[in-house]
Amino acid sequence: MRYEVRLEGFEGQLVEVEPRLGGVWGGPRLFVNDQQVPGNKKMQLRRNDGREVTVRWKNDLWGVDVPNLDVDGTIIQVAKPMPIGYKIWCLLPILLVFIGGALGGIIGAVGVLVNGAIFRKRSIQPVVKVMIAIAVAIAAFVVYFLIASSIYSLLSGTSG
Repeated sequence: MRYEVRLEGFEGQLVEVEPRLGGVWGGPRLFVNDQQVPGNKKMQLRRNDGREVTVRWKNDLWGVDVPNLDVDGTIIQVAKPMPIGYKIWCLLPILLVFIGGALGGIIGAVGVLVNGAIFRKRSIQPVVKVMIAIAVAIAAFVVYFLIASSIYSLLSGTSG
């Protein structure tokens, strides 16, 4: 999903942000008139008057929301921030990292990404979003334990 952004000096141009939450398939992307702007940490844009501006991503503390844009030191809010409660529910699956190490972290990160996408959907009621987030967290734990027990079985079966 892309978010349209209104930037001073870019009137008449379509500026959009595609968040790609979590950066699993790359980080967020910036588009001007449906053309992806090259660069991922620091990008250069040319305003209507010819002046170049530097654009950087400004992530929130939690890292599970749509990033904002820093345009020459001015922070531009791309999307209304998720409420803190939603962010906490989004991060629930990452608790797997504490019991499952790298495997738990990978599965938990996928759960966080799925929850982030669910909480950004406008067509789903808030109560349903929370129920889905709980289901995603439970599914992440189940998947972790299934994979971990399979790996354990394989390793203990070959060493004896």
